[in-house]
Amino acid sequence: MPAADPQTTPSGAAILRFLRVTLHVGFAMLLLVAILRLHFADGADGAADVGTPAGAQRLAWSALALAL
Repeated sequence: MPAADPQTTPSGAAILRFLRVTLHVGFAMLLLVAILRLHFADGADGAADVGTPAGAQRLAWSALALAL
């Protein structure tokens, strides 16, 4: 069996970097979905909060949580 070519074989650091980036992208997507669900959620009366002060406040809190 021939030896692996070091030019084409990924190093351990490259594999860990790929996994770290993949994890961060996945986490960012989950946060985005959570924020969108909160933003477009129906209010207590069943009416959509889109474009209302309550919806804007919920979006602001979600954006603050994302920034932290």
